Amino acid sequence: MWKRGLAAASEGKNVFFDIIEIDEIARKALEALGPKTTEPLSLANRILVYCPFKTLPERIDERNRKAEESGEPWEIRKGLFPFVQFAQIYGPKRPDQQTLEVLERDFVLEIFEKYYPPCNEKQDRESYEEQKSANRKRFLQDLGFQPNIERVEIAPRFEGYQVINTGIRKPEECARILIGES
Repeated sequence: MWKRGLAAASEGKNVFFDIIEIDEIARKALEALGPKTTEPLSLANRILVYCPFKTLPERIDERNRKAEESGEPWEIRKGLFPFVQFAQIYGPKRPDQQTLEVLERDFVLEIFEKYYPPCNEKQDRESYEEQKSANRKRFLQDLGFQPNIERVEIAPRFEGYQVINTGIRKPEECARILIGES
């Protein structure tokens, strides 16, 4: 994959990788290809395409509906995974950052309850509830909620990335930005 991507990039084509840790992963993969192949990393644009937390449930539900209709179950995203991944990439903003979105505790809890996997017949109800409670607390903390904090301003956890906010731009505009036309 890296060789094809580098070949396409050397022909002037845009190459995209959907990985947040691209720098370290790419560096290791490119080092294995040879000494001069790490140079393209210095030319790379690092971009985060931001989907607002408030929009994420709608997009996940739509993706899952389409996956079911098209018979592509591998495209279904179940449970809290997309939201946990969100919390790994975005968190409470620092004073020097711009706010992407303000999260409300009640909405975050609503999402947690909606997408948290239900207890199955093989699980002990008490241990399930204990684990769910611990996961809820960790999820809230990961997003920046502490006791008595009802609102959290969100920003990227990673530095050096251009942010394209799909909550304020149309998909066509985001695409133009990604390919360098805007």
